[in-house]
Order: sequence, then structure tokens, then C-alpha cells
Amino acid sequence: TRQTQRWPMVVFFNNRNSGRELNASGGGATNGTPIDQWACTGGGNQAWAVTNLGSGEYQFIGVQSGLSLDVPGNSTNEGVDLELWTPNSGTNQKWMIAPVSGGYYTIQGVGSGLLLNITGSSTVQGALVEQRGSSGQANQWSLRPTAHLQLV
Repeated sequence: TRQTQRWPMVVFFNNRNSGRELNASGGGATNGTPIDQWACTGGGNQAWAVTNLGSGEYQFIGVQSGLSLDVPGNSTNEGVDLELWTPNSGTNQKWMIAPVSGGYYTIQGVGSGLLLNITGSSTVQGALVEQRGSSGQANQWSLRPTAHLQLV
């Protein structure tokens, strides 16, 4: 019998190149909090509720903050750093997830067409997350479901 995926699903995003997690910087929970990569702590600032919006689009809400992964100002430019922002229906908060290989995925902004990427393909803790065209493993992510965090 086939199981149906329940939405939202809460996951950690782990970067293929660095092995670090998608992270709300400093445990931030306010509009404008930068998004970076950090060693896995299992904290709520690294857990994301993935909501299926239909048509292959998803929204990612930070479990700790209740805020959405956001491209500031609906930018379509490469190199724009991502942030947390109040959830809305803008395409700057909608993402498409596509498999690549080895259990990894690219995450593409619906509004910009650019990929979720670690700035400069850095492996350093605290490196910011930006949107960029293809740059190899720095824009590939695994989605690891959380076992211990649940939405309230």
C-alpha cells in the first residue's frame, strides 16, 4: 500500500558541498534575519516546515520563527542573500525542488529562476546563503525529515 506524504513536512536542509545545515543566523526570528550555513545543532532555527503549494511549488517556514525563506525585494539578481520574512503569497517565497543525484536536490526560486546556493561555494560555518545560477554541489541539498520537532 502506498503512503501519502503529510504536509507540512519538517526537514533539515543539508548542503552537499559543505555538509552544513540551512540556518537562520544567530537563531534569529525577526524579519530580515540572514540565512547562513551552520553545523547541525538540531535546533528550531535549522528546521523548516515544507508546505506543498501545488503545481510543484513549495514554501519553507522556519519552525522557530514562523517566518518564510525569502528573496528580498523579489530580486531576480544573482548573489542576493536570502532572509526570513513574514509569509506571503509572493513568488519570492515559493520554491521548486528537483532531484539531481545521490539523494540531493536543487531548490529553485519560482520568482527568480535561481538556485539556493552557498556564497562562493564556501564550506565555512556562517557563510551566507544566496540565489545563483548553477554552481555545482554548493547548490545541492538533502532534505532530512526531523523526528523530534513538530509544528504546534
